[in-house]
Amino acid sequence: MPDSVLTAVCSQLLTPSDLTIDEALIEQIEDENIVTKIFIEDDDSFIKIYSKEKIYLSKITPTLHHFGFELIDETAYSINPSNKEIYIKRFNLYLEDSTQLIKAKQNIEYVLSNILLGTILNNDAILSLVYQQNFSIRQMNLLR
Repeated sequence: MPDSVLTAVCSQLLTPSDLTIDEALIEQIEDENIVTKIFIEDDDSFIKIYSKEKIYLSKITPTLHHFGFELIDETAYSINPSNKEIYIKRFNLYLEDSTQLIKAKQNIEYVLSNILLGTILNNDAILSLVYQQNFSIRQMNLLR
């Protein structure tokens, strides 16, 4: 495949902001092993999961469905800032309205990271309340 074709394909998948990462986030990933960030930009909403080790789709996708997200697509790639391999999964979301996502953003990021780390063991439909009602981990545990 000619380099120009490969460059064109890659530019459609990844933006320059996908390939850069700030030092504070690198340190957070080093400390926590897995970090989830939700981005809402114009009409696009997506989740990025940063990790020190590969995480397989079979572990992430069911969890995102339990939250109630509709996934458009997924892109997986890695970057190597400061000679530290960081794996990134980007999930583009289909949302008619981002209001609820904005409201529950912080709880979703925290709960999703902790499920992937294994510190939260319950991975079921109750997760939809984190997204729909902005439930915290404590509220989820009380409901259970």
